[in-house]
Amino acid sequence: MAAARHCALAFALFAATAGCADDSSSGKHQPMETSQQALHDARQMLLDGHNQDASKLLNHALLHDPNNANLHFLNAVAYHMEAEQGDLPKRDLAAVGYNAALRHDPTLAPAAYGLGILDIEMGNYADAVDKLAQCLLYNKNDEYSLRAFVVAAYYARRPDLAVGAIDQLIQMKGSTDELLRIKSLVEAALGRSADAADSAGKIRSADQRKFVESRIEDWRDFYLRNDVALPPDSTPAAPPDTVDEGGPKANSAGTPAPDAGGAIKLADAAPA
Repeated sequence: MAAARHCALAFALFAATAGCADDSSSGKHQPMETSQQALHDARQMLLDGHNQDASKLLNHALLHDPNNANLHFLNAVAYHMEAEQGDLPKRDLAAVGYNAALRHDPTLAPAAYGLGILDIEMGNYADAVDKLAQCLLYNKNDEYSLRAFVVAAYYARRPDLAVGAIDQLIQMKGSTDELLRIKSLVEAALGRSADAADSAGKIRSADQRKFVESRIEDWRDFYLRNDVALPPDSTPAAPPDTVDEGGPKANSAGTPAPDAGGAIKLADAAPA
């Protein structure tokens, strides 16, 4: 999970490059060049791991240019990265920064992405779906955003939303074992056992294919046992950190629960 967060934040950081090149959201209290320089310097500080120094620089720049969405965004990334390193209360400051960026520029997709990642990290999956959908509205073909959306939708008990995003990812990146694994599990959660089996049959890794086939059987048994169509709000939503890695489990309702040992997990929010 930490690796997924690291990759996600790295994406957000590099997305800020656009802000350095085009600072059109800057206010009139500070020359555009000064804000651009602050963004450039802070970005390099973050790349070097100097998160607190970057935040100090950005907060100073915001005193003179409070309407600059890119400054708010990169400051949020700095706080988010501090939270990633263990200072969890900084998540709240990161959320404030991302929201401030969106107030000044509602089209700033990386800020909506950052909020979505925060929600995933805190287990607020339904909120994450909303934030990532906003991100995809302006950045519909972004691999990171689509991956995060799939994870959020699956754990928000909405595999019906996840399936469209995973199909788009496969169109973009090809039928990799990783994406076929996710597609199979989403289809199984939707009750599409035949489609899930077909997707699983294309997985090249024998170990992954065997695991996915066992999960498909879990879902098929669930549907047969209940003899009803599973509504969207009854699909699995157990937080991955609380699931035993020993194999597929079931929640209190008998629904197969996500499994940290190989099912859909937070690490899937970023490319391997």
